[in-house]
Amino acid sequence: MQQRRLSTRLTVPAHAQPGDTLALMTQLGLQEIELPADAKPGREISVEVPVTEDAKLTKLVVGFVSVYRNGKELSATEDSTKKITVLVPNQAKAGDTLGIDTTAGSFEIDVPPNPGRTLEVEVPGVGSAQVSVHRLLLNGVDIATLPTTMATTSQPLKDRQLSWTRRPKRESQSPAGTRPVSVPVPANAKPGDTLALQTEVGLFQIQVPAKFGRTIETALPVPPECTLPRLTVAWVRVGSSAVEV
Repeated sequence: MQQRRLSTRLTVPAHAQPGDTLALMTQLGLQEIELPADAKPGREISVEVPVTEDAKLTKLVVGFVSVYRNGKELSATEDSTKKITVLVPNQAKAGDTLGIDTTAGSFEIDVPPNPGRTLEVEVPGVGSAQVSVHRLLLNGVDIATLPTTMATTSQPLKDRQLSWTRRPKRESQSPAGTRPVSVPVPANAKPGDTLALQTEVGLFQIQVPAKFGRTIETALPVPPECTLPRLTVAWVRVGSSAVEV
C-alpha cells in the first residue's frame, strides 16, 4: 500500500540537541523522529510522519514530546515515579493481569477488586518525562482484539464516568482532567458494543450507548501535561473491524 506524509510544527524542547530522538504521541500512535542538525532548543521545526494512502487524516496533532539520547530519556532518574491514568477494560475482573505499554516502557499490574472505570498507576524511573499509554493488554491479549462479551448498558451512566450526547459539549463543560472527543461510530456497531479507539494520548475503550448517532461525544481522561483543548481519533475498532478517521 502506498504511503503519504503528514506534517506539523512543534517546538524543540529546551533540553534537546541535534541528533536526539523525539518520541511524539499523535493520532497515529507513538512516532519517533531524529532532530536535524539545524534544530535549536525553543525554535519551531516542521516534522513529518508517514501514513497509509487510505488514511483519512488531513492534520497531524502532537499530544506529547519526550527526548531520548542514546536510547535513554534525558530526565530519567532511578527513584522518580509518575502517576498515569489507565482505563480499565470492560472485560477485566479482579486478579487479571493488565499490561500497559507506555512511552516510558511496558508494565504489568494486577486488577484489584472493584477497580472502577480507571486506575492510577505509578510508572517508575521516568523523572520529568511525559508518559502516555499507547496499548493495553488483558492477560496478554491486546484489548483492541478482544470480543465484546460484557455489555454495560444496564449500568447507570454516572457510574461509567463517560458522557454520551448527540451534540458536542462546550470545552468548559468537560470534567477536570479530561478532554472532549468526537468518536465516529462504525456502521456495524450496536448498542452495548465495545469500541477501541486511538487518540493523541493513547488507546481507550468505550461502549456504544443505547441511543447514538453517527458520532459519540464524550470526555476521556488525560495526563496533567496535556495541553490539547480536545482529542482527535485516528481509528476506531469494534470487534475485528477498524475505521480510519
